[in-house]
Amino acid sequence: MKHISGERLGTESWIDLTSLPYNRSNVFPYLAAVVRDEIVPGNDLSSLATNTVVVEILSAASESAKTGRTIFLEQ
Repeated sequence: MKHISGERLGTESWIDLTSLPYNRSNVFPYLAAVVRDEIVPGNDLSSLATNTVVVEILSAASESAKTGRTIFLEQ
């Protein structure tokens, strides 16, 4: 499956939306593949680094909604 993005910017690009392999899309097979060294976790969607950024964004969004102020993230 493919999706068109960037319509508002005047440029369009196709994004590949193919499903992840089974061992990457389900938590227990993913864990088993990591333990067997079949997958080396990096900066993918399930990485600690990615999830830390997601939590930071969600926390800032929650605080912004409560206070009505813009919350800037540290870089």
